[in-house]
Amino acid sequence: MTAQATNHQQAANTIASFVTFVALYLVCRRGPFANALIKFVRTSPRASPSSSKGSKWKDTTVEGGREIVGDAELKYGIASRIVAEVHNWVGLFLGISALRDTSSPLWSDPLFAQNSASRLLIAWTTGFFVFDTLLVGYHSKTEGVGFLAHAIGCLFVYGNALVTGTHHLFGALFITWELSTFFLHVRWLLKEMGHDSGKAYALNGVLLFVAFVVVRNVGGTYASAMYWRETAPLVANVEARRGAISLPTLWAFRAANVLLNTLNAVWAYKMARGVYSRFFGKSRRKEKL
Repeated sequence: MTAQATNHQQAANTIASFVTFVALYLVCRRGPFANALIKFVRTSPRASPSSSKGSKWKDTTVEGGREIVGDAELKYGIASRIVAEVHNWVGLFLGISALRDTSSPLWSDPLFAQNSASRLLIAWTTGFFVFDTLLVGYHSKTEGVGFLAHAIGCLFVYGNALVTGTHHLFGALFITWELSTFFLHVRWLLKEMGHDSGKAYALNGVLLFVAFVVVRNVGGTYASAMYWRETAPLVANVEARRGAISLPTLWAFRAANVLLNTLNAVWAYKMARGVYSRFFGKSRRKEKL
């Protein structure tokens, strides 16, 4: 396949990816399926209204002194997380397939090589982050600046990998960060079902923290160090860039890497405080009393 044909195929795959996520979101947000999801959350055994103070959701009601997420916002929460999980698991499969393909020079030429799985991954994930950036941007008051910065940063990284045809190895390595997102979504679901004070919620919190630290903080730092080492020769050597990537774009990639790792560090710190407070905070306060 020629370079032009590959570019056309990548563009078509990205558009198909975006359309897939929009369609899936609408199915999960509207109609009978959405109503069934709402019923499942609302009528789960032992479910009680969320007891979280200062809910960030706009569409809420109060019953018995507790805030309850309204159906419109709950539908958004469910639909957006289903879409994210579909992206994550397909992306993880494609990323691992790309990394395991020993017949391609992906590892020996980490910035410029690609294979069929990595091309599908880059297109799939770029389409998702176009969708995610639009969705999170629209709900920015609910989601917050951190998640919007994450969406924009990831869109820049994978979008530029799509356009330049570079960074495919690192796209496959960094998609493994999403292994921790599953536990984040389970945490949200348990909370909305009223199970935010049980053992399952606490165990999931520990698993979330451990997975986050392993794949994002430890694994992410290792992959980032590898990335900075591989890109160092390209900063001073124009020929080393092979005409595929400009110096400003290269530095923008590096800046996005710093941004996303900083977000991961901040979120890990907040989770560490939450885990500590959950298991040690109350008992220590009681001992002081």
